[in-house]
Amino acid sequence: MQNEKEERFEDRKGREAILGKHGGIGPASIACVVEMMENLVFVGNGFNFVEYFMSSMHYSPATAANMVTNFMGTTFLLTLVVGFIADSFLTYFTTFIIFCCLELMGLILLTFQSYNPKLQPESDETPSTLQATILFTGLYAMAFGAGGIKASLPTHGGDQLDRRNPRLISRFFNWFYFSICCGCILAVTIVVSIEESKGWFWSFTTSVGILALALFIFMAGLPFYRFKSPTGSSLKRITKVIVSAHETEISLIWMRR
Repeated sequence: MQNEKEERFEDRKGREAILGKHGGIGPASIACVVEMMENLVFVGNGFNFVEYFMSSMHYSPATAANMVTNFMGTTFLLTLVVGFIADSFLTYFTTFIIFCCLELMGLILLTFQSYNPKLQPESDETPSTLQATILFTGLYAMAFGAGGIKASLPTHGGDQLDRRNPRLISRFFNWFYFSICCGCILAVTIVVSIEESKGWFWSFTTSVGILALALFIFMAGLPFYRFKSPTGSSLKRITKVIVSAHETEISLIWMRR
């Protein structure tokens, strides 16, 4: 692993980051706040989608449960793909912005569908092709967005801190995990409460507002962040390591002979 001296961090204009001006505890703390807000939205909706699919979209319990399983699986499997993309081609800041906007658009689409009765099936019918298309487009836009956020936000926060201070890094990820837990607690109290008392439209609307605010807070820290440029394709680096190890093994075999 490269140490702090070998790593080059830049400011938003591509100039070398200045210690004390870019990065530090403050910018890293923004990641914790944003994570709490995003997880509030993700958990508050994702873990209660079964009820929405059954009550509003009239899917069977088995189908609704399977849809939620696919939604969750897509979200967490996508973190592997997005982590590779962010490490190889984009900064973690850019990755977060792209996928946060994607999740926000998915939520807006679900909000619009929950508001318009024409986009919901009648009580004795299953969703039409158009209704199902809107539902799955919004649902998987949200899944892709959440997966991208989970892959980029923790690393972006960690990049704000000095790698030569492992205690500080460890403390940051402790607080980051605490933020995840706080988001879960608020999700099952605030979002679920709004859904049960006001309905799905207001639940989705609240989620849109919270995620939009999280995006605004994250972008407000732009002048204070430091960024590490993409390092190129991870596959190339992995291939080089494998080839190097193979060549070393062959050399050792010949030396033994």
